[in-house]
Amino acid sequence: MKQLGDAILGLVLTIIGAALFLMNVHVSSFSFFYVYHGVSIGGILMILLIVSFITLIVKNNWVTRSIFIGLCILFFVSVIASIHFYISYISAFKLVLILGTLALGIGLLLKSLVFTKDPTLKEEKKKDAN
Repeated sequence: MKQLGDAILGLVLTIIGAALFLMNVHVSSFSFFYVYHGVSIGGILMILLIVSFITLIVKNNWVTRSIFIGLCILFFVSVIASIHFYISYISAFKLVLILGTLALGIGLLLKSLVFTKDPTLKEEKKKDAN
């Protein structure tokens, strides 16, 4: 029962910490296409995605599927790389409270979900010993 309480408390603290952290993150600019040294990488990837999708429809095998999945991942990474965000200016006390709440919640979740002792293992060991 204690593990369930730790899991619920950890989930609540994680949600509160994440919400407080995200309320202090500001997106300064967003461009759908990532530009690297004047070349639009996202645009090139978009064209390659369209061509690989057509190729996937025409000839469906593991090579075209893997190329399409790889291009989808690269396009997703380029969109993420084009986002510029920063944390607003807050006091160190508020930052420690926010990150502490988030870390405590994640720690309680991990403790209750991952590092639990299964009582059935003790019973199985007793049966194996007899």
